[in-house]
Amino acid sequence: MHGAPRPEPGLCWGLGASLASITRRKICSTAPTAFAFGSSSKYQSNRFGPDRRPEILYTPLSIFGCGMKAMGSMCDIVVSAENNHYMAWQCMLFHYSCEVHLGLTPLFLVHGDEEPLLPGFSMIEAKGGRLQRAPNFRDAGTHFSPRNTIHSLELAESDAEYVMLCEPDMIFLGSLEPDAIASRMKANEVSFDAVRYLRIDRGFERPLREVCARAGIDFAAVAAARTSGGVPHIVPNRQRAGLCRDWSTLTDLCLERFNAAFGPNTSGAWLSGMWGMLLAVRKFGLHIYWTELCVNNYGNPALSKDDASGPPMVHYCYGDESWSKRHYHGSAEAFESVWTSTAPDGTVNGAICRQLTETAAYFGIAHPSLGAA
Repeated sequence: MHGAPRPEPGLCWGLGASLASITRRKICSTAPTAFAFGSSSKYQSNRFGPDRRPEILYTPLSIFGCGMKAMGSMCDIVVSAENNHYMAWQCMLFHYSCEVHLGLTPLFLVHGDEEPLLPGFSMIEAKGGRLQRAPNFRDAGTHFSPRNTIHSLELAESDAEYVMLCEPDMIFLGSLEPDAIASRMKANEVSFDAVRYLRIDRGFERPLREVCARAGIDFAAVAAARTSGGVPHIVPNRQRAGLCRDWSTLTDLCLERFNAAFGPNTSGAWLSGMWGMLLAVRKFGLHIYWTELCVNNYGNPALSKDDASGPPMVHYCYGDESWSKRHYHGSAEAFESVWTSTAPDGTVNGAICRQLTETAAYFGIAHPSLGAA
């Protein structure tokens, strides 16, 4: 809606609980639950009032590759993904881009641990990548594929002082120092990167008023403040658990009201997670630190070849006739063909495709312009 990017399957926000370490879920019974912010219970309903929801049990977390390359920094980069081909190639590209441009090894939370890791993720592991398995939460309640990201933030096993939460459809173009950004932030701040579309005046006033009224949030204060921001989020490690509980609860409440206002599976409903995070920061008593790190690929804008003068990150959440990530969604065949994709030089999509070519060489994937790997 109004040009807002629609999060893809596997990029998720959702279910609130203080979950120490998990690897798969088991639905075993139903029990009445009640809403509360900041609860330390093992399982917390994300809805307001009495509700019957599945009780979820967890078994110990499985980690692959963690510690192969120490971050050695105060800010750990965490990427939320899902065990499918579409997420696999994006994570491979992210891993290469982060290693080359930042000299850092990100941690991938791979949701969907019922099946073996797909080959793309195994290739990341073979290159010294850091992978952590987790359940898939997209169907934990009302089906909402943007539900895993909240659990990636909460469950990421990191001892760093800050966590930089990213989505896999991002690349780095030049110099960026997450540590430097984190060092300028206060202990009660969470970073939001500026976007244009998360605005109350785009049909969100009524449902947001309802959400705020039910959550005990001052809507007037929300409306008076700057709202339009999203990932990457830099979050103090010690604030993660409590913030995620509120983010989860508010996301599901936003989803309920936005589905009623805009209809299920609409662009408006898809923004429930972003609004949920914004409201959770206020509910949890934190403040926003604004950044301008990302350019997106809406309209495939021109991009300077001078890395020093351009944006340090690309969020390729859009697409057009020149190139779109959605052309490479779903199948193993799409995974294989993305490495040969092209777009005009001197554009954002051209920079993405150039790094795809470089990523193929990095992982030893056969590519027509490179010859057999």
